[in-house]
Amino acid sequence: MEFVRPMTKVRSVWQLIAFLVIGLLTFYMMVPFESTTRVLLLILLFPTLVFVLPPAIRSGLRNSLTLFRALTWQHGLWFLLFLSGLVFRLRDVQDINKDPVDAWAIFRMALEMVVAVVLVARLVARRTPWLGVLFQGLLGVLAAYLFVCFFSILWSVKPAWTLFKSGEYTVDLAVLAAILVSVTSTEEYERLLNWTWVLLGIVLGTTWLGAIIDPTDALQGGQELGTLGYELRGIFPVLSSDSVGEFSAILGIVMLSRLVLHRGEESDRAWYRLLLAGSFVTLVISQARSALGGFLFGTVVVLFLSRRFLLTALLGLAGAVVFVFTDSAQYVWNFVLRGQEEQQFQSLSSRADWWQFAWEQFLRHPWTGYGAYAGGRFVVMAGLQMPGTPDVHSSFVETLVDTSVWGLMPLIVVLLAVWFYLLRAVRHSRLSQAESYLAIELTAVLGVLSVRSVLSTNLISHPALPFLAVLGFAELMRRRQKFGDRAFLSIGN
Repeated sequence: MEFVRPMTKVRSVWQLIAFLVIGLLTFYMMVPFESTTRVLLLILLFPTLVFVLPPAIRSGLRNSLTLFRALTWQHGLWFLLFLSGLVFRLRDVQDINKDPVDAWAIFRMALEMVVAVVLVARLVARRTPWLGVLFQGLLGVLAAYLFVCFFSILWSVKPAWTLFKSGEYTVDLAVLAAILVSVTSTEEYERLLNWTWVLLGIVLGTTWLGAIIDPTDALQGGQELGTLGYELRGIFPVLSSDSVGEFSAILGIVMLSRLVLHRGEESDRAWYRLLLAGSFVTLVISQARSALGGFLFGTVVVLFLSRRFLLTALLGLAGAVVFVFTDSAQYVWNFVLRGQEEQQFQSLSSRADWWQFAWEQFLRHPWTGYGAYAGGRFVVMAGLQMPGTPDVHSSFVETLVDTSVWGLMPLIVVLLAVWFYLLRAVRHSRLSQAESYLAIELTAVLGVLSVRSVLSTNLISHPALPFLAVLGFAELMRRRQKFGDRAFLSIGN
């Protein structure tokens, strides 16, 4: 008699185990347990790591080799954009005014010049007609934002800076246009997405390497950092704790969605669980509260769109029981406060004061702003005597101060449009199940980016690869919903 496998969801059991492991790791880092309790937690985690780690690493290496073999010129340009966006030194306004183009700036500009030359060469040779795509669909809306940025050079408080930064973002969008006109299937575009997540993972790896080599600088401590007493940041390349948290949240959400949706091969599950656990632990140690909020929001998006209502209810019930019958709620609240007074926490770590000052400056030039990428740094932050802070830590406030409502409107429109087409793709009749699952994954990633965009310039700062990657997929889904199987043939026509 043939053995019939029970219908019980074995995968769901593994998902629950993964959640428990991540929870134990998180509480190990967050809660000031006594030494004996810490030892007990490590004993509980050790068997899981022993059995999960080897197959996970094998799966990760296999997937990485498969991806690297499939890389093309498009991925090379994407990598150069990513590399040009890395920061290897910090400069304030005085440094920029004194020496606008230092060695690292030349390095950055050289990489971007290589990308621009390749794009122009392929356009002139008619191998990649990306120029028309740049002004179509969702990319066209974002191009309208860039048009306002370039036009603001006329009144910018720092015209050269506005020109350079606007040019950088234009090259980013042009690369995305070239990719869209070149891909011939959703699977091919998914390789670009996976390449993006790999790049985020690499830079997070350099952050942990820095913590091993130079823990004093990478794990900066202080009484103002609350329960942990330190936060993780990158030292080479330089990466703020908020950026560490955002990259960790994105990578964690991608892995969570693949586990929940059963995407990929069965042998990949261990690798996904390992990355999910590592990403979440990194997120917690970074103490990036907005990124943590984005991760929680993205988790809700994944569970809701995948209709995992029972799993959602069980996790919510388990959390409620833990909070009611233990002191963990107070520990979590202390972690969220991060050593701050509640008044300072409510002011979003003084960001609300920055935005209030930015609003006052905006009212002085309500119809023009101060020039793209210049108003926040050279007017607002310089006026607040914070010349080392590059922007006002908000994509929307920064855009309003820089380009007034003329730049803010297309930015909001394109963000809402991306949300619309991704959500529509989740249940669209013309799309395959794989495309719908990928739409769920990227909608959750967009959730992380949207939450963070309120407190960072992740939508408008070079290279903004996670946002542009999601934007590109939304544009593909818009065309798939409109043209069906002819969508890829219609791009560029």
